[in-house]
Amino acid sequence: CIFLDAAVFPESLTSLGDSAFSGTGLTSVTIPSGLTDIGFHPFSGCRELTDISVSKQNPVYSSRDNVIFSRDGSTLAVCGWKTGSYEIPAGVTEIRSGAFFDCSELTSVTIPEGVTTIGDSAFSGCTGLVSVKLPKSLKSIAKYAFSGCENLMRVVIPDSVAEIGSYAFNRCTRLASVKLPEGITDIADNTFFSCSCLTDITLPANVATIGKNAFWACESLTEITFPAGLKNIDAWAFFECKGLASVTVPAGTEKIGFSAFCGCTGLTDISIPADVKEIGVHAFSECTGLKSVTVPDAANVVSAFEKCSSLKEYRVPPESRIRKTVDGVVFSRDGKQLVAYPPARECERYDIPDTVVKVCHKAFVGAGAKLVFVPESVEAFSETAAKDDGETVPYVAHSNPAFMEILDKPVYLGPPEDLPRSQRGRAVQGFSYALKAGMPEIRPWKESYFAHLRQETETYEKMSWNNEDLIRVLMELRILNPETAGHMLRKFSAAGRNELAEALQSYRDSF
Repeated sequence: CIFLDAAVFPESLTSLGDSAFSGTGLTSVTIPSGLTDIGFHPFSGCRELTDISVSKQNPVYSSRDNVIFSRDGSTLAVCGWKTGSYEIPAGVTEIRSGAFFDCSELTSVTIPEGVTTIGDSAFSGCTGLVSVKLPKSLKSIAKYAFSGCENLMRVVIPDSVAEIGSYAFNRCTRLASVKLPEGITDIADNTFFSCSCLTDITLPANVATIGKNAFWACESLTEITFPAGLKNIDAWAFFECKGLASVTVPAGTEKIGFSAFCGCTGLTDISIPADVKEIGVHAFSECTGLKSVTVPDAANVVSAFEKCSSLKEYRVPPESRIRKTVDGVVFSRDGKQLVAYPPARECERYDIPDTVVKVCHKAFVGAGAKLVFVPESVEAFSETAAKDDGETVPYVAHSNPAFMEILDKPVYLGPPEDLPRSQRGRAVQGFSYALKAGMPEIRPWKESYFAHLRQETETYEKMSWNNEDLIRVLMELRILNPETAGHMLRKFSAAGRNELAEALQSYRDSF
């Protein structure tokens, strides 16, 4: 029907369905007397529709200025194509759902005093809308009311408004400032989703809940003050708000939801009350600017702050019943479990205290320590404690053969013959690193490893191509084939690894 010009309906027609003529070339419409039910935005996107008329005998609707109203003029029901500015006439008290849906060339709207309700999606998709004047009589802005109004820059919401629906200002990408009225108690789901230019938002004192995705990707938002009565920050509420620099969660807050502040890369400081009851998984994950944090008992340390690569120390409240920290590292209160090592706490070697009997889930994933020494007191080492899942993990030095299978960078403090043959290659790589690092605990087994290397020369030559430490050990033992050394020399010279290339050249020249 894209070439349809005029629509004259039969008198017997009683209902016009949702989106009935959406996107067509309709230029004029005559609503008959029997049509008493008009659906949701039946003429959306009809850019040529400039003439809407309603039969004078119709008991429900009337028309004026290319707009359909209720017969008594109190409800603005459906709009034809509007360009430029439009002043809604006095007497209207309700703007019906979808009334101006997809009027992309409407630039400004004045809504008169007396209007109390703006319906679902009333101005949704009005991409050209720059300004809207809301009346002091307004009480409710329904869901999706201004969704996708990507050029709307500022909205003054009157104090009379007590309800703003979900997605109401979703994807208003140029909206910079909003002050919410005191009557608002909940920020609905997705209200300001992807309002990427939003720099200033004032939350009223009575807000208790910030809904899911409420400020998702509001990346220009630099600060926000939470009211004292806030109880719930729901999932993804401030997801990827990259401009947020600091956040203070008020005492009495009960829940910080799943990924609530995930990806807030500008966040350098966060204050979380000790009495918060629930902190969701990934609540502060990927907050790469965060340097230190106090972790209440409600938080799973690792999952809540995963991939916070700048964290140098964890702190726990002094009244914590389940945890303590030593030099920024988190332990169980009794010291028997090592819970989390801060990613940015760099050191050549970290010695786990000999009170520890268990190393917990992801405790060393992303850790800045280069080598972790495991004492004999440790009986259990989580399979994920130092497992490479795309992040760095340290070498882990231990004397328990059972730990070999679960470590990505194992340094076995024992002879290679103690291990299954399938694990000896990994043990040799760990030994090579330990030898370079000057780790004294490896000395008793040094000759055992050298003997194993000589016996399996060809195997370790192949492995050494991606392990500089192993290359140097093979050269030290003079078991690296000079021809292989020549091939390596060309590879590492081309890669600009001059120090290793010079060592290989000197090794070849010695033959």
